[in-house]
Amino acid sequence: MLTQEQINEAVADAMPNVLAGLKREISENAIYTAKQAAWSAVQAAVTKWINENLVPEILTALAESKDGLVASAPLLAQSVNDAMVEAFQDTVKKKLESSWERKKLFEALLG
Repeated sequence: MLTQEQINEAVADAMPNVLAGLKREISENAIYTAKQAAWSAVQAAVTKWINENLVPEILTALAESKDGLVASAPLLAQSVNDAMVEAFQDTVKKKLESSWERKKLFEALLG
């Protein structure tokens, strides 16, 4: 069993390492917190600048191009539809090919 004197000596010996570890952890946490605060402040400033400067310009450009955008909507819708049909056909074709191959394998196995 340890005596009180041995316990006190062990604590005294470990104290410099404990304090150094605490200082390191506090320092790392402070640096991390500072980085997070800086990132948050920069992000808020950039968002504010975009909303004040870019968004109005984009809205103005869209409003000026409204007629052309509306006129191109049917063409855009048709091209989206064509792409979806093509993708669907490719998927079905691949599934049928795979199904056909499986059928041939089962026929060969079961004879």
